[in-house]
Formats: sequence, C-alpha cells, structure tokens
Amino acid sequence: MKTRRFLQTPLAVTASVLLLLTLCACGAKGDRVGELSTTAPLSKEIAPAAVESGAQAVTYVILNDENTTINGEGAAFENGELFIRAPGSYQLKGALSDGKIIVTADCAAGPVTLCLNGVALACGDGAPLQILGVQTQTRLVLSDESENRLRGEKADAVLFSAGNLEVDGDGTLAVFAPDGAGVCCQTLQLSSGSVSVSAREAALAAKRVILGKNGRLVSCGKRVTQAVSGGAALTLQGDFDRETAVRILTDDGDPVTVVTPEVDCETILLAGGALVSGECYCVETKGERMASVTAD
Repeated sequence: MKTRRFLQTPLAVTASVLLLLTLCACGAKGDRVGELSTTAPLSKEIAPAAVESGAQAVTYVILNDENTTINGEGAAFENGELFIRAPGSYQLKGALSDGKIIVTADCAAGPVTLCLNGVALACGDGAPLQILGVQTQTRLVLSDESENRLRGEKADAVLFSAGNLEVDGDGTLAVFAPDGAGVCCQTLQLSSGSVSVSAREAALAAKRVILGKNGRLVSCGKRVTQAVSGGAALTLQGDFDRETAVRILTDDGDPVTVVTPEVDCETILLAGGALVSGECYCVETKGERMASVTAD
C-alpha cells in the first residue's frame, strides 16, 4: 500500500491498487440499512414447490417473522431463526424484524447457494447471517436490481462466515453494525454486485479480498482489511462524521461517487466501480476539498 501525505489537508488519504478481493454501501442515502422494514414487498410469485436447477433442487423461502413459509427441503424455521441444514440452492425474500439465518450444512455433501431477492434482516442480539463450519462452501447471489440489508446489534460481526464467502449477482447488499463489526470471513470473493458496510468497529475483516471485474465495495468503519486485490481502490483515513457526505471527483471535478457513512468512522475504503488505476481523484466533504489522491 502506498501512503501519501498532503499539505494543508485535515485528512490523511491513502491510495491503493489492491491485487485479488474482500467485504459494505454506506454509500448513497438510498443504500442505508439504519431502518429495516419488518415486511418486505412480495410482488413476485414464488414457485409453489421446489424445482430442479441443474443437479440441485431449489428451496423457496418467504421470510415474514412467525409467518415464514418454506417450500422445499433442507431448511427449517424455529423460534425466529431460519436454519439451512443441507447443501443446495435457496431462494430467499422477505424480512425478519428480529431473527437470524444460520447455515449449518455439512460442507462435505456440497455447496450452499443463498439467492437474496429483497431480503431485510435485523437482529437485536447477534449476527443476523451466520455461516458456520470452516470448510463450508457458501455463495451469496444478489438477484438483479434487488436491495438486500443486514443489521445486527451486539454482534461480533453482522455477516459472519467461518470459511470462505463468494458474492455475485447484479443486486446490492448493505451491512450495518451500529455498535460492532460488519463482515468477517476467511476469503471474500466479490465477483460482481455492490456490497457496502458501515460499522462502529472493524467494517471488514478478511484474510484476503478478491475483487472481480464487476464488483464494487464500499467500507466505512474504524478499520478495514488491507489485503484487497483485483482492482483500483482508494483508502481514505481521517475523521468522517455520520450522515455527512464524502464526495469523490475526478481531477477535472466530475463526480465519481458519494459515500455517506452511517456511523462516525476513521477509514473509508472504495474498491472497483468507476475507479481507474493511475487516475487522480479529489476528496470533498462539508463543501470543502480536502485532498487529491491517485489510484495506483
């Protein structure tokens, strides 16, 4: 990582090119997860029974607190918690106002694919999405144009995976940890889709983050993993206020993106998206230009 100092700037800004990827949109206001709906729109019909998709049966789940319904095998809902106990593909939509999804499938029997199609999870005590088992192969697919949100209180990590985690699709996933950590896993592979994290503590903790061509990552917290690779990235360090927009512009003043942290934070990591290695970018907040930085 290459660190540069800028004179007369209250922010210390670090620019990085990160070689192979990691894990949250604190981003624009439309990406917030500060308020989760207790019921998600269920405008599209869900197939009435499991169907075959290649070699795997698909199980359909509509999350709706005590009215959660399951069509297919491998899942069970007990006391506000959805358990995924067998390998396979699971189509999920809806909301839990205070609940969890816990993956306990035996990794030796095959991978688990969770397709999120408008999922909102909130948990008042612990991580709303837990993937247990170091060797479990888990893939999160963000359905096209879907918005998916996770919020956890008193959680070591809102999204926790004991093993590796792959994320792809053309939707968004926003993770919000108002009093703890955001995402924790071994290796995070963000092949495509948009992931944003806002966390009071570590926003993103992974041994390695691999960013695919169509992946976009925004992470706001006290600290983030530095082992990110696969695309151009900017790491901004300083004092960033909650609900205060941080604007990234080209050297000519054209807007690139806007990040609005959901918590007071010290580090903002942006990777992928419209960033280009070798280009110079300007950082503005509170109506003032704070620094210029080049994506190496």
